[in-house]
Amino acid sequence: MTETGIWAEAIDAYRAHLAAGARRPLTIRLRTHYLGRLSQAFPDPWAVTVDDLTAWLASHRWQAETLRSARSSIAAFYYWAVLTGRIKASPAAALPSIRAPRSLPRPTPDAALTAALGKASGRDRLILLLAARAGLRRAEIASLRWADIEPGALRVRGKGGAERLVPLTPDLARELAAERSRRLAGQVGDGWRYRPDPRSPHVLPGAKGGHMSPETVGALLKQLLGQWGGHTLRHRFATRALRGTRNLRVVQELLGHASVATTQRYTAVTQEELAEAVLAAA
Repeated sequence: MTETGIWAEAIDAYRAHLAAGARRPLTIRLRTHYLGRLSQAFPDPWAVTVDDLTAWLASHRWQAETLRSARSSIAAFYYWAVLTGRIKASPAAALPSIRAPRSLPRPTPDAALTAALGKASGRDRLILLLAARAGLRRAEIASLRWADIEPGALRVRGKGGAERLVPLTPDLARELAAERSRRLAGQVGDGWRYRPDPRSPHVLPGAKGGHMSPETVGALLKQLLGQWGGHTLRHRFATRALRGTRNLRVVQELLGHASVATTQRYTAVTQEELAEAVLAAA
């Protein structure tokens, strides 16, 4: 999507503002993505009204979380525009808040993960295990570097640039070590549709340099897991970690959540645990 005219100048300046604030490339891409879509509907960003924005958001059949992301991106852009003197008041200030209904966690079933691992190539097995055994987000999987692998742990850079250490399970450690040995010998594992550079600093090199995109990682996980998708592996990781530790703060740290409330949405309670609670109450 290519913006032109006033929008192009505004988005370029806003992109530079985000980069100067050390926002991650994925965050910048997400925030400007919605602005690019908005530019297709309204030719002048400074003539947009709150009614325009409300009608535009309402015209999309997006889920609540997507609507929240779009609203947040637009509001942040116009807040910046006010601060920099481009407009006097933000048309997004009066946008209605968006309430996302509470949804239950969806941890990937053991059978689905076992089936995916059974048919996965070496490359895809790495991706599956980084999600299932370490609870990494797709962007964290995509951008992982060999330098981030420490003795017994992964140093993960999450949202907002926050770092955390996630201990390595034996099977994930073996897979990473085997692939690292191949790279040092100038080779790569199987499953690649292009020839990745064995000298790349990234665990998952991209086709044109850099690292694999988060979208590609998500699509591969969806292809391997079918109806479950990659994010349900984070739900599985969180649920099993909580069951093993009974410590929600530990799980919060492992997932890289800023709030325990977010972690609670990732952890499923089994029917057996609910039944035990009811019997205890009786």
